Amino acid sequence: MKHLRSLSQKKFREISGEFLMEGVRLCEEALDSPLALTWFIHTQAHKDHPLVKKAHQRGLSVFRATQLQFSQFCDSKSPQGVAVVAKIPAPSKPPVPTQVKIVLALDRLADPGNVGTILRSARWFGVTEVVLSADCVDVYNPKVVRSSMGAIGYLHLYLGPDLEAFARQWLEQNGQVAVLSMAGEDLSDYQPPDGGLLLITGSEAHGVSAAVERLGTGLTIQRHGSGESLNAAMTTSIALWHLTR
Repeated sequence: MKHLRSLSQKKFREISGEFLMEGVRLCEEALDSPLALTWFIHTQAHKDHPLVKKAHQRGLSVFRATQLQFSQFCDSKSPQGVAVVAKIPAPSKPPVPTQVKIVLALDRLADPGNVGTILRSARWFGVTEVVLSADCVDVYNPKVVRSSMGAIGYLHLYLGPDLEAFARQWLEQNGQVAVLSMAGEDLSDYQPPDGGLLLITGSEAHGVSAAVERLGTGLTIQRHGSGESLNAAMTTSIALWHLTR
């Protein structure tokens, strides 16, 4: 219980190299994913659930917990009674323009729900390489993991680079850079390259940093109604739909 509770904190996730995935849908995704898994925990009510058998088949250590214990180590307000502990994958190598069509980069995103939703959209649109700058929210934060709906187990995540330096290197390798912005070329008019596009989404409050924005083509989503802006996850999802169709 002490170890499971500690996984809610970034410090202890880094020390143990593990993170928690909770809920039926996330456990299903985790058990089918390439992630290395260690523990499976369930309540009495789920002792005959097919996921328990699947966890045994994968060789996990399986434990039974009370509903009270679940509420003490799970982040959600109404735990579903199944959870799995996964190992944090080894750091991915930095992607290069010649090997991928689109790489998605996140610059200083602080909202875990937005980051998780963006990862979910990336998986849906077939974008497997995601770069997160050093000042983004921790990608293994429980709210990010839950919002990703399992996508976190299928993506190659390159964590913590200086995004300006990374974008400069991308350009030096003959890649192209596009930045989602409130001002710029209309996204619907933009013709993406055949390969090697680095698409950058900025923070909810401040957008992409000025130094990074200067390196790429600004892209904006035309507004037909009213409202100040779209949130980062919605903007990124629309852009991925356009760039991959």
